[in-house]
Amino acid sequence: MTSVRWQRSCVGCAAIVNKVLQNSISALAEVLSIANVDTIDQAADALINARRIELFAVGGSSMICDDFMHKLLRIGVRASVPRDGHIMLMIASQLTPEDIVLVVSHSGQTRDLMDAVKAAKNSGAQIITITNNYNSELSRLSNFTIYAPASPEPILGRNGTARLAKLASVDCLYATIANKLSRQAEDALKKTMEIVGHLHQA
Repeated sequence: MTSVRWQRSCVGCAAIVNKVLQNSISALAEVLSIANVDTIDQAADALINARRIELFAVGGSSMICDDFMHKLLRIGVRASVPRDGHIMLMIASQLTPEDIVLVVSHSGQTRDLMDAVKAAKNSGAQIITITNNYNSELSRLSNFTIYAPASPEPILGRNGTARLAKLASVDCLYATIANKLSRQAEDALKKTMEIVGHLHQA
């Protein structure tokens, strides 16, 4: 009986693993099929030329902003990730047309996030959005919208593939910025790798 249950468990696990990974492959293929290279290129230029970069997100999308901040820092580009809705609003109120807000939102209509985006827009800042909802109010407010579609399945979809699609979009932006900055990015990457290198030694 135990052996039969173990075999059933393995079969069930294999089906789950296959489903999750196939969903991931499909999500990335869809991102590739609809990727607007011109939008990504223009958004990268806007980020490079920005006086100040703020990364706005709430909930599960916050980790996407953390990842982007880390990547940018490695190549010498500074960005911040405010954690609190009130802080986002206060930051947004002090932005200028020389500043950029990159917003990550699956729905594109989260209330507290939208309040901060509207405040940033009123301050004159440019808005870059990474979202699943191309027709959202957030998309309409944005100067550049990068669409990151995700499966509607609640367990295997919104959590896993949504995060993967957004991370892939962030990677496209990061790689484009690094390529445009070229020598500056290489020098900064060398410095940041050297300064933390000893932390990875046994």
